[in-house]
Amino acid sequence: MARTRSLSITLLHFSVSTLDGAKGKEQLVPHLYAHMKAFCVNLRLFETQLRSFNAAHFPALSEIKSAIPKADLYC
Repeated sequence: MARTRSLSITLLHFSVSTLDGAKGKEQLVPHLYAHMKAFCVNLRLFETQLRSFNAAHFPALSEIKSAIPKADLYC
């Protein structure tokens, strides 16, 4: 649970820093809401993939899985 929360905080920080480029007079609330909604969908996708040990979006985890096929990744 703590690892998921830590991942959420990291991804949220990343999302906020990417949204900094979306600021401006032309940005409306619905547009910013769409960005945040997409972020939440991606966060759920990443959580689902990590729980099932699908490393599609995590190249470092994929490398570990291929280098050490019998590694205990169930922390």
